[in-house]
Amino acid sequence: VGDRFRPLNRTGHRPVATPIIVHSLKPWGNWYDFRTTDGYEVDSVFQLDSRLWAVEVNLTSNPTETEFARFNKAAEHIGADRRVWVAQVKDTVFNGQSGLASLSGLLELLGKEIE
Repeated sequence: VGDRFRPLNRTGHRPVATPIIVHSLKPWGNWYDFRTTDGYEVDSVFQLDSRLWAVEVNLTSNPTETEFARFNKAAEHIGADRRVWVAQVKDTVFNGQSGLASLSGLLELLGKEIE
């Protein structure tokens, strides 16, 4: 994945749900996080086949448009092909490139990706 990313096991403060997600998704390889000095971030970055995934973990059930826009900007910065905001939501909304999902929704998206 490159020098721009740090392995998750070397990061500082992480949202409570991030370790659960990383553990759940361990079969899909190594996960990294991404931070810029001006505050843009992606909680989890990983490569699945030829696609770079960016995953943001937030315990909210309703992320604001501003939060999602910042996440998308950070994902664009790293060239992420897929972007998913994981939150406490019931339904997954995913347009083939980006969306909002619960942990189970993210797992379902990843399962479809590797079929």
